[in-house]
Amino acid sequence: MGQDAPQKAAEVFMTFILLAFVTGTALFQLLPVLPEPAWFCIAGTLPLFWVSRLTRFLSALLAGGLWAFLFAWLQLSQAMPLSLEGETLIVTGVVASLPKQTSSINRFEFELETVQSKHGPEPLQGRLRLNWYRFDGVLLPGQRWQLQVRLKRPRGLQNPIGFDYEKWLYSRRIRATGYVVRSTENQLIGADDFSYMIDRIRHRIGSEIEHLVESQKSSGLIRALAIGDRGGISSSDWEAFTRTGTNHLIAISGLHIGIVAGLMFFLGQWLWRQWPNLMLWLPAPKAGAITGLLGGTIWPVFPCPPSGL
Repeated sequence: MGQDAPQKAAEVFMTFILLAFVTGTALFQLLPVLPEPAWFCIAGTLPLFWVSRLTRFLSALLAGGLWAFLFAWLQLSQAMPLSLEGETLIVTGVVASLPKQTSSINRFEFELETVQSKHGPEPLQGRLRLNWYRFDGVLLPGQRWQLQVRLKRPRGLQNPIGFDYEKWLYSRRIRATGYVVRSTENQLIGADDFSYMIDRIRHRIGSEIEHLVESQKSSGLIRALAIGDRGGISSSDWEAFTRTGTNHLIAISGLHIGIVAGLMFFLGQWLWRQWPNLMLWLPAPKAGAITGLLGGTIWPVFPCPPSGL
């Protein structure tokens, strides 16, 4: 008993230290601009303040802010240089998303492999979000292309209550947005079938849905529910889903429901096996099937905010 009390006190103390660290990370998100790196030279002095409980809490709070600053700085340091904005570039890479196609535009994410400007190779990495106007061919996930593009850095509207488009771009490692220039340099040079196999399967399923369902509105809704592709849902339909509180059903695709149901199946089996007497009454696989069915049924009921369109 005498040894349990100090151990419990240490566990409680470490819990508060972790909470202070997380709080520091959260408070950093409220800063309107990223601080100058020079302000964080005090990071080297943190061990000096590890003397009393109060200073340890403050040090953990500051350490959380430093951790968030490091990740923010790394993201911004990999942004496209301003000197490349508006310049015609030759890029090679892979189509890394399901292309969203309208009557005259193909919109897709492009995983960069090489970037060439008029000055030579550029060290830009990450993804691009591109529009390809009046493209008559077929874009597939995993296709490797050489493209001539014009780009600009991520930007968003200064609207605190609206969708933060710039933040969403950074969260997807998108370093720039732009469009494909009409050019003979645009060439299909190969494919990466393995890395983007799931997206290719999703694309195939979506194409079959479009082929079998005559109504464009209905096929867009079915694709959103089945494979999580919201490209076929019009802005008016999305507004209607938002007003009726059913937009979270579009954000949660059949793939998400299947993942949750599968996890609940294995978790239910594992928990059921911890009590052998219960397995005499009901086999563990059947118990897992019941928990999986419940998980897949209950999951869509809870609303969740959709990601960026």
